[in-house]
Parts: sequence; C-alpha cells; structure tokens
Amino acid sequence: MSVKRVLGRKDEYIVGLNGARLPSINFYTLFRDYTKISAFQLVQYSTLEVVALIRCSEPLSAEEKACLQQALVLHIGKGVPIYIEEREKFFTNSDGKVLIISRQMGSYKLSSFESYSLPAQHAWADQRQGIASYKLDWNEADEAPDRELLAVMRELFSSDHYLKWYPEARHAGLLKRLAAHVAVESDGHILLTHGSDNGLRLILQAFTEKSVCMVIMPTYDNFRAQAQGFGNRIVGHPMRDGSAASLDGLLKEMERQEPRLLYVTNPNNPIGYQINNAGLARLLSSAARFHGLVVVDEAYWEFSGETALPLLRDHDNLVIVRTFSKAFGLAGMRLGYVLARPALIAALERIDNVKDVTMMSATAAEYLLDHYAKVQSFVAAVNANKEAFYAYCRDRGIRYFPSAGNFVSYEVDSAERYLSFMAERRVFLRDRSAYFDGEFVRATIGGGEGFTKFLAADSAYRTAIATNAA
Repeated sequence: MSVKRVLGRKDEYIVGLNGARLPSINFYTLFRDYTKISAFQLVQYSTLEVVALIRCSEPLSAEEKACLQQALVLHIGKGVPIYIEEREKFFTNSDGKVLIISRQMGSYKLSSFESYSLPAQHAWADQRQGIASYKLDWNEADEAPDRELLAVMRELFSSDHYLKWYPEARHAGLLKRLAAHVAVESDGHILLTHGSDNGLRLILQAFTEKSVCMVIMPTYDNFRAQAQGFGNRIVGHPMRDGSAASLDGLLKEMERQEPRLLYVTNPNNPIGYQINNAGLARLLSSAARFHGLVVVDEAYWEFSGETALPLLRDHDNLVIVRTFSKAFGLAGMRLGYVLARPALIAALERIDNVKDVTMMSATAAEYLLDHYAKVQSFVAAVNANKEAFYAYCRDRGIRYFPSAGNFVSYEVDSAERYLSFMAERRVFLRDRSAYFDGEFVRATIGGGEGFTKFLAADSAYRTAIATNAA
C-alpha cells in the first residue's frame, strides 16, 4: 500500500544572513525565560527583517526589551534587522491557525504604515449599469467645463500614432500655453506630471530621505502615505484656520522639528481655510533657516483665486503643486504640474519619466487653456452654489466650515446613517468625522445637476428625521 499523504505539524523557519534555517524549536527556551510573555510569534518579511510579536500580561520594561533583543540577535545572527512589538493579535495562516513562525511579503516598515483610505467606488458601478448617480465624494468636477472637448479627443484617434507611439517628450505646445497662463518667465519653471500626486512623489524622492516631513493636520492624506514610503518621519501639526495665531504655533513647531519639508494644502482640505501669502512668506523664511522646502498644494486655487506664485520671486525654497483634476474637470486624464525655480525643476527632471504625461491629457489641457473662459464659468457656478449651500445651512442651523475650495464639510446627526440615506438616492459623499469634533461629512459642490440632486436628498433626509422624531 502506497502512502498518499502525511499529516503532521507544519513548521516554518527563520532565515539568517548566511542562509541558516532556524526552526521554531530554537526559540521556545528563549521566550520561556520571560514570565510576562504569555505568547509569541516570529514574523520574517521578504526583506529578511524579523519582528518578534509578543503578548504580555504586563508591559516589558526597557531593560527587558533590550535583553530580549540581544538574545534574538544571538540566535538569529548579526545583520538581520530585528524588532519587538507588543500586540494582542498575531498573523494566521490559511487555516486560521497561528504558527510560531510566520513569513510575510514586503517589509516591516511598509506593514506598519496606515493605508491611504479610499471612498467607495459605487458611482463607477452605477455608471457601468446606466444608473444616474452623483459622485460628490472625491472633489472632482461634476461636469466637464466644455463638452466640445469630447469631439476634440475623438479626433485624436483618427490616427493611431496616439496609441502606438510614446508621448511627445516635452509637450512643447502645452508648456508654452501653461507658462503664459500662469505668467512665469519661462517654461523652465514648470514640470508636467502624471497627476499632482506624482508631482508630490517626485519631490519626496528628490529631496527627502529618512527626513522629517511636517504636515498641517487635517490634510490630504495621500501625501502622508507617500512620504512614509520614502522612509520619512511624519510630524503632524493641528491647525483649524489660517490665522496669525495658528501660524505662530506652527512656526514654533517648525523651529523645534526643523523639517526638511513642510506640506501645506492651500486651500486646506478638508476644512477649506486659506493661508494668505503673508503667512506663507513667514513659513518660507522660517524653513529657509534650516534649508527646508515648503510644498504648497494648490489643487483648489482656481476656486479661491489666491496663489502663492508671486512668492517665487523671493523664495527659492517654495514648490507649488497644481492639478487639472478639479476646476478643469480632467481628473480621469491624470495631469498635474509643479511650479518652482528652474534649478529645483531641473533637479526633479533628473528623476522624472518624460513618458508619464499622455498625449490625450496634454491635448485636453491645451484645449481648455485655449478656452479658459469656460473653465472660469464653471468655477463661478461652483462658487455660487457654495454660497447657496451656506445659506441653506444657516436657515436650518447646520454647522459648517466655509471653504475656499469646491467642497464643504458640514455636521449631521449621524454620519453613518446620513451617508447610507444619501447613497440610497445615488448621492455619494465622504465621512470626515475623524477630522472634526462631531459627526461631519464632506460634499463636493458642483456646478450643475449634481448640486440640485444633493440638496434635494439632504432636504429629504432632514424631513425624514424630523418626522420620525415627531
């Protein structure tokens, strides 16, 4: 009779730098000496890093942790990064069992990062099924500023060169138009990027390495996620407005931390306040004393009409990042740009991939810059609707934060219940309660039908709540 299967206890092993395999039996005695440790698990990442996860009856002292660290080094060998982390939950295998040794992909550093949270993508599912819905959760435009752009894009594909060739390397036509639009001396002040997110990524890659990066909290969280990915330490500083008093507190923290980079969303997202140029100049002067950069993310500047661009004349440590996703309505095209002194732009160009910006996005941007009056008309409609929403809130005693962007954060009785009610009516918003004192959501304010549908759904919710309460 042949043996088809052997059942037994599965065991993993730790790999040392010399390739030695150390099974779990090598570590039982080591942990038995620590009476506070009730359970342990050794986790090795594909980077060879080892993390000792321990569950304790009471926290280990610094001396006990140091002794445990030294014992692990003796067992595993010098040169393998070893960390100790106290936690309740351990890794499980596909059978739901906790093994003494667990192997994980990636790195310990990456596993410890908090993911950038995304809103639900229900609107895309609706679109594919032909269901009308209103995507007000990610601050995109609710309509294209110029529908004639669709015909221009179709014309592109009369030739297959836009598909089979890599994009034009510098997009000379777009750079010329953009330099005139933003009124800089030359296109040497501009770097086109595949979305403003990629512009931020290039800045971090070029100018930071295990550096201190300061962010004003709350803020656009994708920057935090990217900065951590480059090994930087994030220092968050809470600010609720752009007042001189708030800036005083920020300046004190900057002087203490001496960050390599300060990230400012201006207007702020998700609150919506604006730091004026006098305030930004104070931040730039402070950062210059310790050779720090100030990155101003102006994703919403068209709605506020205020920009830090005039400060480039006097501050070589200023970097401005902008996008075509908001006022221009080109979020799906993924196009952004960086504005800075030419020397700084030249440094970014060394690591930039010139193929990242597509011919489709460049053509769309050129067209809208040539028809910028239509973009301005869309911005005016958004700002008018924003004022109408403020009046709506005041009439109903709704707490809200005035915004210089194309969004408003406002209070509801229960974010979970409210968002569910609105989603049933195909109006999708964003829960921002984590950033405020209370239950808050954020709505993108559009310039068209989406705003009307949003107000109608909100009114229906408040009527339903009042009826149930009665």
